[in-house]
Amino acid sequence: MSRPIDTLTLTPQQQAELQRRVCAATTTKRDCLRAQIVLLRAQGLKQREVAKRLNASHACVSKWTGRFKHAGLDGLVDAPGRGRPSTVPRSKKVSKDPDFDKKFWKAIVLCCKDVDVHVIADNYATHKHPAVRKWMERHPRFHAHFTPTGSSWLNLVERFFADITNDCIRDGSFTSVGELARAILSYLAERNKKPKPYRWHKSGEEIMKKIIRAREALAKVDK
Repeated sequence: MSRPIDTLTLTPQQQAELQRRVCAATTTKRDCLRAQIVLLRAQGLKQREVAKRLNASHACVSKWTGRFKHAGLDGLVDAPGRGRPSTVPRSKKVSKDPDFDKKFWKAIVLCCKDVDVHVIADNYATHKHPAVRKWMERHPRFHAHFTPTGSSWLNLVERFFADITNDCIRDGSFTSVGELARAILSYLAERNKKPKPYRWHKSGEEIMKKIIRAREALAKVDK
């Protein structure tokens, strides 16, 4: 006679919180996995079935099932001093010099005096500041080009930023800036072994048609 499946029972609050963790874009992969394990076990699936569906080890499913049974939602959180170390901030300045920006732009102005400089940037409000406008007027060889508001996706480098964030940074834990930098450099080195350029698969005309269709659909909703 087969042994009965040991299922989990969730309160409505626990169910809602676990589903939120699974769906939230800010949830780390490990926390999402733990929530998925508990939700599937609560549906009556066996540990080996959950492990297969989530591509996880049987030990992993058993561990988080047991932790939840023992401590509820609190059991899905690493105890202090255990698990991965705290993550350091994921952004830092290029230079600690408080006058770095001034020096940088001064160097840009002085170089290649007879060459027009075209600056392409996201449509941030900085370029509308009176001081910036006056600077641009004093330096007519500088031409600023800005992507339309809400259209950062037009810049293919954003696709790369998304890749490195998802593959290397978001779910990593780093105890120092140096460790973070080494992880990024290692990722770049591995990626550059088989580099692939980013290319649009749709023509500009196809993209514009899709945008028009989307606007028309939204207009119908507003009515």
